[in-house]
Amino acid sequence: MTQENESRIPGERAETIAGRRIDNNPTLKRGAVALAVVAFVAFALWSMSGERTPSDTTKPERVVIRQTTNFEPAKEKVEPVLARPEVKLPTPVVTEEAKEQDPLLDSARRAPVMAYSGGQKTATSRGDAE
Repeated sequence: MTQENESRIPGERAETIAGRRIDNNPTLKRGAVALAVVAFVAFALWSMSGERTPSDTTKPERVVIRQTTNFEPAKEKVEPVLARPEVKLPTPVVTEEAKEQDPLLDSARRAPVMAYSGGQKTATSRGDAE
């Protein structure tokens, strides 16, 4: 043992031998588990078998509540309805805008019609038209 202490540098980690620990004894572990189980079962039995002395031996009479009148809903306060004053709003006037001649807009409007109506022409008739 003196040789071990001499070869070690102070402050370094040391080796510990796990075989010397008391926790590694399997008989001791089994005994601790068995003791815990027995203690739990004993506590459960003790808590269930507590003294059951009824404080009042007479049974209370059964109370029955009966409805003697018909249901009446709660009355609500009637608040007067305030009349809203009518406000006349000015009627918007439709102004006609001067239509400008836009050739691109006009051709864009006619293009779908021309595509569907001209799709049934044959290739020879298109070639003749040019």
